[in-house]
Amino acid sequence: MSNAFEFRGGVLCGPSPYEYFIGDPRRGSSYGCMAPVIAGAMKSAAGNRFEVKELSGESLSTLYSAYVEKGNPVLIWVTMGMVETFPGTAWYLPDGSLYYWPSCEHCMVLMGSEDDRYLLLDPETGGVVSYQKDLVEMRYDSLGKQAVVMNKIP
Repeated sequence: MSNAFEFRGGVLCGPSPYEYFIGDPRRGSSYGCMAPVIAGAMKSAAGNRFEVKELSGESLSTLYSAYVEKGNPVLIWVTMGMVETFPGTAWYLPDGSLYYWPSCEHCMVLMGSEDDRYLLLDPETGGVVSYQKDLVEMRYDSLGKQAVVMNKIP
């Protein structure tokens, strides 16, 4: 977790969401984090009972057939309500690159499908939601094809 934003030379500088949760997860005003951070936290919590894999870069259809069809739901990065993302707050990362937070960034659990729709568990609504597969694929792609899965170790 990091709130380490500061102005240097008149520009906002801060941590990478690929390395830290940006903000406080107990507050709605936080930004969040990306797949490597969640995978690390899950590995820490799971100990030797579960195997955690970051699967970023895979297509949803691949994730679905390799994991969900076999009973392993997959955490994916999409957007709230499947709306289009747009560049939000910008800051400079420690490596000097300019980063734009993807507005409406959200995570859901891919858990099933019906015809041309994916079924996802949405923590915002607390229930299962259904969206057209092509729309979910577009939103997943727009957030960098990020995914994490956890498998029970026999």
